[in-house]
This record gives sequence, C-alpha cells and structure tokens, in this order.
Amino acid sequence: MISFFAMVSRELVKDIEDLKGDIKKGAKTLPAIIGESKTFNLAFIFLLIAAFLLYIPFVTGLYSYIYLGIVTPVVIFVFYILYTILKHNENSGKIQRNIKKAMYLVLLIFLLSAIIFRIM
Repeated sequence: MISFFAMVSRELVKDIEDLKGDIKKGAKTLPAIIGESKTFNLAFIFLLIAAFLLYIPFVTGLYSYIYLGIVTPVVIFVFYILYTILKHNENSGKIQRNIKKAMYLVLLIFLLSAIIFRIM
C-alpha cells in the first residue's frame, strides 16, 4: 500500500511536469483537467498517506524500535518533499525525483528490516 500511494503521488507530480506539452497536444491528463494546484494537492495527500503507512509495521508490532529508528529519517525526508509540494518552491521534476529516492530508501529499509529481524 505504501508503494501504491507513493507511486500515485510521483505520477501526479510527473504529469504536472509534462503539463505544457500535454496542453499543446490536447491530452486529457489530470493536471490539464483540474489544474496544477489541485493536482499538487492530490499528490500531497497521497504522499502523506504513504508517510503515515510507513509506521504501520512498528505500530502493529511487526518491527521494533530498530525499524522506527531506521524509518524516521526517511519519513523526515518525505515531510521535506511534502513541504516542497505544498509550497511549490521546487520544480516538479526535482520533486518527483525526490519521491523516487524516498521510495528506494523505503524499499532498502524493508529489505534490511526483514534481514535484521530474521537474524535476531
């Protein structure tokens, strides 16, 4: 579920990046239909949900405080991305690349957590 929400957020931001070309071609993408600002808001909501879902393995007891310590810096990075989405103070290309980086970090955390907790 985390991947789904993060990926939708990234795709929405990527669509914003392509907005000018889509408008020229008459493409009916979400940003072309509802506008850039509303699409940024949707991307924000989807990424916020993904950030909160990162804590589910800890809250449910699946992983311990080690996981919490590992995942929290990534969540802080995600909140930085959320801030940039909210303020529109970076270009959409950089935002979507940062979302991709965060997704790779989360994947790495899940792999490391699975290995660490199998050993323990």
